Amino acid sequence: MKQKNKTQKKVEMKIQADKLVYASDSTSERILEIVLTSPKKDESKERAPLNLSFVLDRSGSMQGEKLQFVKKAAAHVIELLSEKDRVSVVTYDNEVMVLSPTTYMSDENKIKAKSMIQSIRPGGSTFLSGGWLKGCEQVAIGATEQTINRTLLLTDGLANVGTSDIDELVTHSRELFSRGVSTSCFGVGLGYNEHMLEAMANSGGGNFHFLETLNAIPLVFEREFEELTSVTMRNTEIKIDLPEPIKVKIFSGWQFERNADHLLLSIGTLYSGQTMSIYIELQIDNSINLSDLTIPVHVRGVGEGESIYEENMQISLKAVTTIEEEKTAYDPHLMERFSEIDLAENANEALKMDRRGDKVAASQLLHASVQKRQNYMSASSKDKYGFISRELNAGIGEDGYKKLHREVYETRRGREKIRDYPITLEKGYPLIRIDGINVLLDTGLIKSEGNRTEWYFLNTVFHLLPSPKRGKLEYLNSILDKRVDILLGTDILHDYFVNVDLSNQRISFTDRPLLISRNRTKIVSTWRLQITPFTITGTDFRVFLDSSSRLSYIRKSIADKLSPIGQDMGFYVNEGEFPTSIYQVPVNIGGIEFDLRCGVLPPQVEKELFEDRRDGIIGSELLEKFVIAYNFPDKLFEFRENQILSK
Repeated sequence: MKQKNKTQKKVEMKIQADKLVYASDSTSERILEIVLTSPKKDESKERAPLNLSFVLDRSGSMQGEKLQFVKKAAAHVIELLSEKDRVSVVTYDNEVMVLSPTTYMSDENKIKAKSMIQSIRPGGSTFLSGGWLKGCEQVAIGATEQTINRTLLLTDGLANVGTSDIDELVTHSRELFSRGVSTSCFGVGLGYNEHMLEAMANSGGGNFHFLETLNAIPLVFEREFEELTSVTMRNTEIKIDLPEPIKVKIFSGWQFERNADHLLLSIGTLYSGQTMSIYIELQIDNSINLSDLTIPVHVRGVGEGESIYEENMQISLKAVTTIEEEKTAYDPHLMERFSEIDLAENANEALKMDRRGDKVAASQLLHASVQKRQNYMSASSKDKYGFISRELNAGIGEDGYKKLHREVYETRRGREKIRDYPITLEKGYPLIRIDGINVLLDTGLIKSEGNRTEWYFLNTVFHLLPSPKRGKLEYLNSILDKRVDILLGTDILHDYFVNVDLSNQRISFTDRPLLISRNRTKIVSTWRLQITPFTITGTDFRVFLDSSSRLSYIRKSIADKLSPIGQDMGFYVNEGEFPTSIYQVPVNIGGIEFDLRCGVLPPQVEKELFEDRRDGIIGSELLEKFVIAYNFPDKLFEFRENQILSK
């Protein structure tokens, strides 16, 4: 006899309203906030099997680096799968081809699938709908109640063969999701329709990704895989009982059905410990004729081991007169959170209007939404939407559309903000290419500088100090072949998790940890980024990590015990260039021993920097040796050996 699923209360739920009253003699608008936090993954249980289909655009515009990185990304994820997982590979140009039908990923089948992926060559037009539906068909073949079923659709262009109507594609995506087949969409480059891919992903219970940096494509695919393998709730639904006269508006594109006196929202999968906020606007008029309005909310999802996770709560709104309702204060914290969602929702609509050429309507919508929510906007949010408004008025181009769309998508859907950029070492200095400008990663600088007064980065407007004459910016521009525009210091970095992977020429900024390593040490201060312990010649010291220093440096008293191996030129602000002897210094960090090329600072500079037990500066050579994670919020410095994934 089949054992019934066990019901457990492991999902956390909170319900709040902007006011706990409504007007019984007129119409009220209430904002309902439902916050879900999924259970943490039980490491003693096996993860659910994955059932995936890679649907890869091989149209003519994919030729070159795009297709090469996409092929490596798909092959990399296949290598991460286990024999209980299923995969199919579908390609499309003007025709659709099933390269590898759905099959379990045994070692032999992995080799076959990767071989078929390597055989992909660019072709003709873009039959996106045909390729996507064929991939979903393959997923449906292997779908069971125990599997996580997802089609991964990648494209770089507009659909010009078959169905291209967004409403029709969304309808298909919604129907497939209701039958257990979800869709994530990956847009490469600038030629695709971002609103179409986002709508398909939203209605299909998956994610949308803008693959801005080509060499980060394998990393983005890996993140999607990691999220799928950490899912702890599937088929998640929220049922809300509401009297039929109450009208609703659902924010952020969540799928829902309204049947008589209840509302059903389909949330899909939640990964381990994920917190999801859903906002609903209720329009309540006096036709409901109740003294109090009690709203029961029920959340249900399938957890690990086929257990059922459920939670029930309710919120009550008191019926009062219009005058009393108007006198009741809003919950300011809820309104600030909701305002971010509402502004992002309107910014998304403004982008659509601007694309259609209606700049006046776009500007008016954005201005009106800011005016409506300005009492609950943070200073940072006001700066941000002021910047976006100026950008739209000035004309942002295709690149700007894609980036702003990604930002408002992440805000609306509560997605982590992750940015990947190219990074190279230029004559020992780590330069990042961000939105057409060159930025020096400078963990030794406590206040960022630049050749501009403000900089829009990571969805935030940052105010920069002017770079002084004869300062580092001027020096770098005199010795490098590339112009440096901004010195990115710890005043901006300290709120983020930053991964530097020079071997793959990538740097990532995010609001959650990306690298978990056993090789770690403690960040004791973000002021010029100090860590401890760092062992130099067998003794523990506290040192600066200065990514913008071409050389590393140690105290002269330490260097006096070593023999020099050569000479070089160092640089320090206000000191300029100076000659120094070079020493090969044995160091140990996080249990790993290696040698660093170190110089000695001029006496006055050493006195200034190496007070209070600070005994060294570790420069950019560390970035060459390891993949580095500056986990500022957790006050951890992590690193691991280089591993080239995308070359």
